[in-house]
Amino acid sequence: MIHIINGNKTYNSYEVKKEALRDVDFHIGAGEFVAIMGTSGSGKSTLLHILGCMDRLSSGQYLFGETDISKLGVNEWHDFRREHISFVFQNFALINQYTVRENIMIPLKANHVAKTERVRRVNQVAKMLGIEDILNKLPPHISGGQQQRTAIARAIVGDNELLLCDEPTGALDKKTGIEVMEILREIHKGGKTIVVVTHDAEIAEYADRIVRIEDGVLFENPMQ
Repeated sequence: MIHIINGNKTYNSYEVKKEALRDVDFHIGAGEFVAIMGTSGSGKSTLLHILGCMDRLSSGQYLFGETDISKLGVNEWHDFRREHISFVFQNFALINQYTVRENIMIPLKANHVAKTERVRRVNQVAKMLGIEDILNKLPPHISGGQQQRTAIARAIVGDNELLLCDEPTGALDKKTGIEVMEILREIHKGGKTIVVVTHDAEIAEYADRIVRIEDGVLFENPMQ
């Protein structure tokens, strides 16, 4: 499904060059649940941004199915991200002025899904995630766990092929974090391809496969 071939990412700032990714070769099969582990500054967030079409490789190739992401123009690149990739962030990234229902509906509106179908899909994922009773509430009025469930609902409502999760339990207590990872595990069982970036070994263990990144170099977890 996904191939990064000899991927490199270099940032230049004030004449200082930083190699965030170095000669990365990475494959993710359709339906895999992969955890990327690394410490702060290791390159894991950079890799997530590359996978999510939020940043580009400095050199190398990124293939998503039959599409060579490296060759897409700016508009094609943004359209591809919207149509194929969903995100769950550590800080939830909800709009506080929108209700839970309206937050979940955002990607459906962006893809011009008809109103009746939007309502059906929102109700479906809300039931799946156990948040039907808070659909009319605003994010500041619900718990952190409910906010993350809302963020997951928003991420899966469009049924994009790839779900990227950036430290999805980082802002939660341990019990709620486990609940969120159990939800992701159930979503994966439905066939979704999921990548979780984390520094937490216990969270990484929910994945079927763990890779590690250090100083921009990616390698498979030798314990797997």
